[in-house]
Amino acid sequence: MSSELMRKFIDIVNEKAREDNPNISYETGVDPQYQTEYIIAHLKSHDSAKYTKLAKNLQDIENLTKEIEKLKAEVKNDTKDLIADLFDAEDEVRTRIVKTVSFTFTLSKTPKATVSPKYKDILSVIEKDLTPELKTKLTELKNTMVTVTQKSPSLRLEKNVSEGISDKIKGAWESVKSFLSRFKESILSWGKKYDQKLDNLISQSGIESA
Repeated sequence: MSSELMRKFIDIVNEKAREDNPNISYETGVDPQYQTEYIIAHLKSHDSAKYTKLAKNLQDIENLTKEIEKLKAEVKNDTKDLIADLFDAEDEVRTRIVKTVSFTFTLSKTPKATVSPKYKDILSVIEKDLTPELKTKLTELKNTMVTVTQKSPSLRLEKNVSEGISDKIKGAWESVKSFLSRFKESILSWGKKYDQKLDNLISQSGIESA
C-alpha cells in the first residue's frame, strides 16, 4: 500500500472515530468581519480535559520562555557592565575582550547613537507655521527635533579549549590503539587454536589435508 493510500485510509478511520465520539461536535459558519469560513470542534468530557491540559502546558512553556528571556537580558546587561568596568571609558570605541581560564568574552565597541527626526512634532509645528519660508523651517526642525536611540554593544561568549585537552586526546588514542592491539592478538590466538583443533579432527578422522 502506498503512503498516499495509507494516509487516506488513516483519514477515513479518524473521521469515523470522530463521528462516533459523543464528546465531539462541530459547528461551521462564516466570519462576518473577514468573510472567511470556519469550523469549530466542541469538546466535552475526557477529550476536553486532554486538550485543556495541552493548552495549559503550552501556556506554561510560553510563560517560562518569557521569564527566561527576561532573565537572559538582565544577566547579559550585567555582564556587559562588568566587562566594561575592566576597561577605561575611552576604550568603548574598541572591541573589548576578556579571557578567563575557560571562557572568552567579546564585547563589541559601543555603537554610535542613531539620530532620527521626530516627524510627529515636526508636522505639528508646520501646521501652525505654514509660511513661505517653509522649506528653511522644515530643515531647521529636522535638525533640532530628533530622537536619539542608543544601541547596546553586542556580547559574544566562547568556550575556551583547555590546555590539557590535547593530552587527554592523546591518552584516549593510546587507549584505543592498546585495545585494538589486544583485540588483534586475541583474534590471532583464537585462529591458531582453531587451526590446531581442525588439524586434530582431520587427523582423527583419517582425512588427508590438501
